Amino acid sequence: MTIKEQLVELMERKGLTQSQVARAIGKSPAVINQYLQGKYNGDVDGEPGCD
Repeated sequence: MTIKEQLVELMERKGLTQSQVARAIGKSPAVINQYLQGKYNGDVDGEPGCD
């Protein structure tokens, strides 16, 4: 299961909106929307373990 699939499942199970997820991780709702649509792959620059 991909991270995207896990996120969608979590959102459905917990009843979370894209805005709530975005606020929780410090991103804009537009970023979450684009990620879920496959238009944004994520920003891994500077993330630990992502070199």
